[in-house]
Amino acid sequence: MIRLATQADGERFARTHPLWGIDCECALEGCGKRHTLYTTCLLGTEPSFVSRLLLSANPSVACLGSHPAKFREGRMKAYRLG
Repeated sequence: MIRLATQADGERFARTHPLWGIDCECALEGCGKRHTLYTTCLLGTEPSFVSRLLLSANPSVACLGSHPAKFREGRMKAYRLG
């Protein structure tokens, strides 16, 4: 989701919705290419929940192996950036 906001609103949002990185490995057999996706989530969210949210969103990401990336929970690691 892309949201436009004034600076004050953006700073308030960043305090309650920190930035997360999610390192993913394409689970398509024989691929294993690595991707990093970014999102925001409510403060206090557990990393495993962030990974499950990404899976439930079923993102469409072009893999470097010239196919749509396939993600699985066991091949993802979420970490808070901010």
